[in-house]
Amino acid sequence: MSKHLFYLIVLLLPLLSRATAPDTITVDGHSLLYHITTSDKADKKGVIIYMHGGVSQFKGLQTPKSISLDNMFEGNTVFLPTVFATGYDVITPIAYNEYNWLEEGGVKFITELVNKHAANYQEVIISGFSDGGTGAFRIFYQHPELFAGLWMFNGYPQHKNYYKTVDHYKGMGKHIIFYATESDKVIPYEFPLLEYRRQKILNEHTYFYLRAGSHSFKEYTQEDIEQGINILSLKTETASSGDEIKVYPPIDGFVLNGVIKELYPFKSKIGKRYSVAEQDNNRDDYNYKKISKLLNEYTISLQPITINKNELNNKDNLVFAAIVNGKKEEWTLINWLNKKPF
Repeated sequence: MSKHLFYLIVLLLPLLSRATAPDTITVDGHSLLYHITTSDKADKKGVIIYMHGGVSQFKGLQTPKSISLDNMFEGNTVFLPTVFATGYDVITPIAYNEYNWLEEGGVKFITELVNKHAANYQEVIISGFSDGGTGAFRIFYQHPELFAGLWMFNGYPQHKNYYKTVDHYKGMGKHIIFYATESDKVIPYEFPLLEYRRQKILNEHTYFYLRAGSHSFKEYTQEDIEQGINILSLKTETASSGDEIKVYPPIDGFVLNGVIKELYPFKSKIGKRYSVAEQDNNRDDYNYKKISKLLNEYTISLQPITINKNELNNKDNLVFAAIVNGKKEEWTLINWLNKKPF
């Protein structure tokens, strides 16, 4: 037996022991299905509510459709054991007709699940892939008081123009993680990248993490999931309630503790195909190729600034300090909060 096969079996055995029939919750007189699977860790970090994609296949049903955990995670065998190992339980609701994440019934479904289970946990993280990621984005910003964070995989914030209603100030003081894949032809990563820019300005703990692959949850590895868990473990700052607020550089990349780890291009050809390549969305405030070259040789760190909220709301550009090879530079970046959404 190969080491890889042995390791996979070790990962899957705890899941097989947890394979039980779904639980039910009554919403508007309907008995809706969901799985709740628990970590063996005595010290629980919290619970992740993970919503599956492909909600259209659950429309027009006469009775709720029970599906296995494997199908809900679309063949990804590392997500559950990885989050279990770090002390998170996982709730996975199953869509039913209008009780799906793209409609108001689904919002009610999730809020009822939170009301039922949240008292058992220190924090609730809302997550999902594809339609599930889109729903997670929507529900998080509709009810930020219910969640400690958002972990969105390949979601579409622009669905039905919902992103235009988002108040990014409500995302302050929370973990907000956008995961995407480079070759996603269903939801190109430029879509969540635009929302990342806006939220990042107000919240250091907003992250964009891009990996190779197509529109498939199976593309994410154990290392990728561990990275997300590590981010969730970072301490966040309390959201400012005064007029002076701290704002952060909205660089298109993976920035951890103020250091640029990876830089991502906004692909204009793909953007144009999906009507997101308007001039307002392209990056002309820094040179992607130049900074990418510098990253191959040097560490680049970015520093936040403190600014009056009214001033922030009226500025087109923001000036930040960047430390490149130990030398301080000034970077003038677009204030995406004031850029009109396409």
